[in-house]
Amino acid sequence: MLVRLIYTSRVTNNIEATVIKDILRVSEQNNMIDNVSGVLLFSSSYFLQLLEGPRRAVNRAYARILVDKRHEDACMIRYEPIVSRQFGQWRMGYIGEGIFNKEVLFKYTTDGKFDPYSMSPDSALDLLLELLQRSVQIKS
Repeated sequence: MLVRLIYTSRVTNNIEATVIKDILRVSEQNNMIDNVSGVLLFSSSYFLQLLEGPRRAVNRAYARILVDKRHEDACMIRYEPIVSRQFGQWRMGYIGEGIFNKEVLFKYTTDGKFDPYSMSPDSALDLLLELLQRSVQIKS
């Protein structure tokens, strides 16, 4: 069975670009082995991450994530069985803060500010889909 998990957490310290690169590198390696796909959104204050794949593999990945000291206050926003992946082309896609703008955030939040703890599960998923699409368009 395939599942989708979305969670958010607070960044514990100032994280440099090299730390994010390391997180992405390790995630891609683990996800390749475990047949997990997904995306990580990073702002200076929050992580918002989506994982898709076999239930046991996603659960194992989330258990590893929970003990990582680079974040705290992890909160699962969504966990559900899925028929197919929406992020299957990314072992671990990345969305940086530079993609955010008030117009996009206003569509999915109550006040145009990025606070994933106050977002609905549908809003979080739709925001990730839109921002990842914008990120891909910018890189092309």
